[in-house]
Amino acid sequence: MCGISGILNFKIKDDNFLLDLIKNFNRDLKHRGPNNSDIWHDKNNYCYLGHTRLSILDLSNKGNQPMIDRDKKFVISFNGEIYNFREIRKTLISLGIKLSSSSDTEILLEGFKIFGKSFIHHLDGMFAFAIYDIEEQKLYIYRDRAGEKPLYYVYNENLFAFSSEFKSLL
Repeated sequence: MCGISGILNFKIKDDNFLLDLIKNFNRDLKHRGPNNSDIWHDKNNYCYLGHTRLSILDLSNKGNQPMIDRDKKFVISFNGEIYNFREIRKTLISLGIKLSSSSDTEILLEGFKIFGKSFIHHLDGMFAFAIYDIEEQKLYIYRDRAGEKPLYYVYNENLFAFSSEFKSLL
């Protein structure tokens, strides 16, 4: 059980406020992922992603998140388990994709790069994740069909924020 969070900044000029906010999200989610905690934000201070990690599949640091793809085009924060990740991994490898970890997070990241938004229809599992397209400045957020992995959000004229737990957003 990991914790994910993020912010899209529409109007707030105080970058330190936003950085403190995403750090507070991670602090509130620490009990969901005691093995690692990290944040990422783009150079324009538009998008912030947070993650607290509970290591299950890949115990190495290569599975830490938020995870950025090798082309530095996409970044992901993921909570859950992809049951068919081995099948997807084989497909990606057959397409010539070089994977650097055994984590299902990297599978999601690379699968989204190759197949785009339709990739979600190939996933079997319980999950909530956010992928940010750095070049296009677009955030994609997904949750499994049954809603097994929680994902809450708030939206106003200043920002859009999401988290694995509602209390982070208060």
